[in-house]
Amino acid sequence: MGRGENHPVARHEVEHAFDPAELDEAARRAGTDRGTLLDELSRMLPGMVDGMTPHGRPPQRREEIGGGIPGVLGRLLGAGGR
Repeated sequence: MGRGENHPVARHEVEHAFDPAELDEAARRAGTDRGTLLDELSRMLPGMVDGMTPHGRPPQRREEIGGGIPGVLGRLLGAGGR
């Protein structure tokens, strides 16, 4: 974490961070396959971390991440945090 440009996360880095069974279950629930899920997670993760770490540091209070994880995901997906 820090200020400045977000660094990309490679698909294999995301894959190694999770249990394979959990990835398969998450993909099933999302209605997709593991590869597509990993591609989307690697694409979205830098923005999620950026949205959840205001000023380049971990949040001290829930309010600092603008509505929690749902708010961050909403902004990333274009829903404006609704």
